[in-house]
Amino acid sequence: GEEKSDRTLYDDLLAQKMMTLWTSYQISSTETSTSASYSTWSDFLSNWYQAPLWGGIRERSYERYSDMVLKRTGSLTARGPDLAIVLRACSPPRNIDTDWSGATAS
Repeated sequence: GEEKSDRTLYDDLLAQKMMTLWTSYQISSTETSTSASYSTWSDFLSNWYQAPLWGGIRERSYERYSDMVLKRTGSLTARGPDLAIVLRACSPPRNIDTDWSGATAS
């Protein structure tokens, strides 16, 4: 239905944003410093972690939030295109028939 296509579109746009940011960082960054990487991804990650799924982690535990942003910055800097592909492929509407019942939280 419409909700599924909205979610798919949202995930595709988010994946495209990840690719655009990663490409922009690769083109413009002459150094691979943490500060340059952080600056590229900080707005993206701030918006990501504002989603209700994260339960206001920034406000509840700023230290934990900061650690997560730093870790994700490294991941996105190193593997942005790979993560964008996974986001697109794993968008829930594209995996309706996937049986996740055997998955366990780590």
